[in-house]
Amino acid sequence: MSPPPLNSWLDTLRAVAPMQGALLVGAGTGAGPLVQWLLHAPPAPAWLVEADKSQFECLQRNLPARPGWSARCEIVTPDSQPVHFHRSSIPAEGSLLESHGYICHEAQSDDWFCKRDF
Repeated sequence: MSPPPLNSWLDTLRAVAPMQGALLVGAGTGAGPLVQWLLHAPPAPAWLVEADKSQFECLQRNLPARPGWSARCEIVTPDSQPVHFHRSSIPAEGSLLESHGYICHEAQSDDWFCKRDF
């Protein structure tokens, strides 16, 4: 027997503890299951954050305009020091952690980011 889909768990959680808003770090292109669930059960406000610029551009195109929703191209870290975002050959696998086993793209000057407060 397989576990219920993620949407079922999220619907149950929302029934028990209604959302006051949502922050999704790693929103990708907007086609993933969490973004799609949020679109069908829209909290207000919602912040969708994606660090990879090319995925963020897709997110902006794919995300319908909703009052109180915001999409940001940022990196979320626990401190304000500059960090390096590692891009891999699998776009959804970009990370602050160095990729081992994926083909990493050469670092570009725009790969350096600083955390910004929301």
